[in-house]
Amino acid sequence: MVLEPKIASFNFEKEFSIEIPIWVKFPKLSLNYKSSNCLSMISSQAGAFIHVDECTTKKTRILYARMLIEVNVTRALLDEIAVMELNGKVLFTQTVEYY
Repeated sequence: MVLEPKIASFNFEKEFSIEIPIWVKFPKLSLNYKSSNCLSMISSQAGAFIHVDECTTKKTRILYARMLIEVNVTRALLDEIAVMELNGKVLFTQTVEYY
């Protein structure tokens, strides 16, 4: 649920946000890819990067990385993301969990 302040001229039929923030997890992501820069690049395939949670930033949780991204609700959510080198070679496929 996304709550926004009510505006007197608000019209439900015309004004509906299609971009919403959502938390995602990358299970079993290697510590080598848990920097904010890497997570931003990887998550950009699923949505616009907003924020990394504290445990991921401090690397105190090793089971998964968690971040907040903004997704377009009119598009299908990705189950997997191909993580590539700059030359386009696929390094690995990363599972994405939304909640």
